[in-house]
Amino acid sequence: MDGDLDYRDMERLSEADEKILLRAIVQTFLNRSLCIRQETPQGSMLVFPSYFRRDNPNQPEHPNIFVTYGFSGPLEEIYSTLVVRLSYSDGFECEQLWKDAADFRTLAGKMAGLAMTRKGEGKAEMVVYFDAGVQIETQVTFIKYVHEHLLAHSQPRESVTRVRTYVCPHCDEPLESRIAVKKRLERGKKDIICPLCEKRLPLLDLIEEKFASSEFLQRVREMDELAGINLDNESRELILVGHAIAIAAEAGQIFRPVAWADW
Repeated sequence: MDGDLDYRDMERLSEADEKILLRAIVQTFLNRSLCIRQETPQGSMLVFPSYFRRDNPNQPEHPNIFVTYGFSGPLEEIYSTLVVRLSYSDGFECEQLWKDAADFRTLAGKMAGLAMTRKGEGKAEMVVYFDAGVQIETQVTFIKYVHEHLLAHSQPRESVTRVRTYVCPHCDEPLESRIAVKKRLERGKKDIICPLCEKRLPLLDLIEEKFASSEFLQRVREMDELAGINLDNESRELILVGHAIAIAAEAGQIFRPVAWADW
């Protein structure tokens, strides 16, 4: 915002016009859900999820991974807008960003996360994982938000696939055969035999029932609407400050914003 950039040989605008233009750029980033605006001891910072290059040292493995999505389209935009809008939805707080991965904190302080793996030619897989003890309603809400976002932004929409990871409730062993699960569900079967303990494992559990309900679809839509409102509020704040700078400049005065947005 202060214009402390390497302009090289570019001719700079007047101070007032430059400040207005810089705010318009930030406003564009926020409107397109490409970055998260965070207050830090160093001032207001813009965080771009798609530009993080630090590898996650604790990449989750089964049984932490709860569901795997396949999709295609503009991967950078799909991933970054998902992370940004989740962060502004007030339901989940973005705690840590990695290369193509993000960890969130639920309102109860548990972890929920997602990680994207590129498959080439505009295709990718995204896994969703949770800490132990995350409430079923919270899991379903997070998964449903990811699901609806991918359906809305993937190209084509039909490229979105969803595969649950099932864990046997009797022996706590993940069921590895996705093909067997898929075929059982296609045939209308509601359970499958665990290959380890040989007990029956339900495929249409409480999570799947809630996932298919209109209640959670409405909840996700309200979350996304709230994310849009929060982003719009930050954008409007930038517009307001820009107007104040322009009016002060026309009057031959200097306008310096204070550090607290509520002022």
